[in-house]
Amino acid sequence: SIGTLGGIDSGTFDGDWYTWSGGTSYWHINTAQARSGDKSAKMGPDDSGNYGNNELDQLYSPVFDLSGELRPHLRIWHQLDVADDGDDFGRLVLVRYDGLDDIETTMAELRSDTSPAGSWVSQVFDLTPFKSDPLRFNFIFYSNGDDTAGTGWLLDDIEVLDANPQITSISNNSRGTVGSTRTVSGANFGVIQGASTVTFAKEGGARTSATVNSWSDGAIEVVVPADAISGNVIVKVLGYESNGFDFRVHLGAPTLTDLTQM
Repeated sequence: SIGTLGGIDSGTFDGDWYTWSGGTSYWHINTAQARSGDKSAKMGPDDSGNYGNNELDQLYSPVFDLSGELRPHLRIWHQLDVADDGDDFGRLVLVRYDGLDDIETTMAELRSDTSPAGSWVSQVFDLTPFKSDPLRFNFIFYSNGDDTAGTGWLLDDIEVLDANPQITSISNNSRGTVGSTRTVSGANFGVIQGASTVTFAKEGGARTSATVNSWSDGAIEVVVPADAISGNVIVKVLGYESNGFDFRVHLGAPTLTDLTQM
């Protein structure tokens, strides 16, 4: 993982996150709703009330240098609740500096509620075309003067990651029985699992998914699937597969079920 919105759970916008508004900014640390931890970023009230009319509130991320990454991506988890007229919106803008000017690219403009209501929705954006220049993200919330029938915009678990997973080792000398717990170590797995997977070889050339106990950018704890056979373990992140890493599935110790005197 290249970076995350780490200040949320500590209760501050740390690491050069900052807000801007033409008046009072209503982006704040929210303690009522979070996808993970106990805090999120919110444009709107902490309670169930509605956001205000004529809002133009912006939340800027730190600057990221992605020039050394292979496949940089931005992944966000969010909830959006806006008026049904489609005039209020949340917008994600990528801001680059090319050495002379700031260049703005709109990555998404969201004018309808995330569904189902109250659920966290993930969106992923490919940053590869923009990685040559330093960049930051601007989360903009806008409302007109007509209707404010919504609670606003919630953001959590924002992550910039390189979709280039690499396995370097598997615990216990890359051996184990089905049902055993093993740790897959490496890099670029992402801080949050999301839809990423770890698969083992299976009879007939197929793949079988492992149950994941824990997930971090450099280590994943998994349970060897019941139908796994010896072969390559593969981590897939945002649709991109890691190198295959050989794993030997051993038979468990024999169990004595009967003892007959001769």
